[in-house]
Amino acid sequence: MLNWPGVLGDDRSAALREACVALVQELLEDFAATRSREGGKLATMLTERAERMKSLLASIQPKLPEAIAAYEESWPRVFARCSAARTRRRIRQEIAPLRRQGGRRRGTQSAGGAPGRGAPRSQAGGAVGKRLDFLMQELNREANTLGSKSVSKEISDSSLEFKLLIEQMREQIQNIE
Repeated sequence: MLNWPGVLGDDRSAALREACVALVQELLEDFAATRSREGGKLATMLTERAERMKSLLASIQPKLPEAIAAYEESWPRVFARCSAARTRRRIRQEIAPLRRQGGRRRGTQSAGGAPGRGAPRSQAGGAVGKRLDFLMQELNREANTLGSKSVSKEISDSSLEFKLLIEQMREQIQNIE
């Protein structure tokens, strides 16, 4: 722009050009430094949430065998009540809680969510952002499966905390380019 005819007609144009280039260079360096600081804060936040999830998982893993056993022990009682029940409606009422929790072993050993379910895909920028966004979707599906198949209040509560942590991470991942 400075080279256009009539913009600067004297010897000051070279000095002004150098000053403009220096200011733009400084601006770009400040911009890069700001993005680097923001990226560092984002990485710290994501790491903290991942560590909390790891800790939460470690706290519920020892309780899973007991929860599975309690679930399995509940079936004979339900069958006994159902055999005493005379109506289909009563039988459905008895087994409804167990149907909601069904598939206990799959849910605790490998809580794979069904494909195509969960929150809609977001538009995280760049390859890294898209990959992290996809991983957050998968983690959310796993947390949903854990919660839906839980027979323990503590495991259900942990599932909710997992979902909260995942959502916090996912919101920040939207900023990754």
